[in-house]
Amino acid sequence: MDSLTQRALQFLRQRDVTRPFFLMISHNSIHDPLMEHADSVAAWAQRPLPADSSGHPVWGAMVARLDRSVGRMLAALDSLGLEEETLVVFYGDNGAKHAYAAQTPLRAGKGWLYEGGIRVPLLMRWPGHLPAGAVSEAMVTSMDFTPTLLQATGGSRGIG
Repeated sequence: MDSLTQRALQFLRQRDVTRPFFLMISHNSIHDPLMEHADSVAAWAQRPLPADSSGHPVWGAMVARLDRSVGRMLAALDSLGLEEETLVVFYGDNGAKHAYAAQTPLRAGKGWLYEGGIRVPLLMRWPGHLPAGAVSEAMVTSMDFTPTLLQATGGSRGIG
């Protein structure tokens, strides 16, 4: 994950500033096999956890690393003055495996079509275009991302 983040940060700093850009980072962390630095896992193993949590410290440490990666990307956009002209989309692919994280109060998890398997995070940041802290209960599918994001950013369907 750190390598992907570093390469993305390098792209942001070295890109042609006269042209719009599209940058997609698909971190594969928080998937099997679970791997994390021992010091991060030890810190998570010491944390008090809610009763409905599976309490998997490696998974928790991996989520924290992903959070830091996203934070680094947002900070870079801000420092480069790109925050107001950059639409940031953070999206999860599926619910968590029950062995790693509880889906309470949702039923099931990854691999199931119950709500615990298909309800995932979708967060967007685009200052001046999207209100900060707004919450929507709308049902969304990732199949709509391409046409919706193209329209929102003034893009063209004439790709390729």
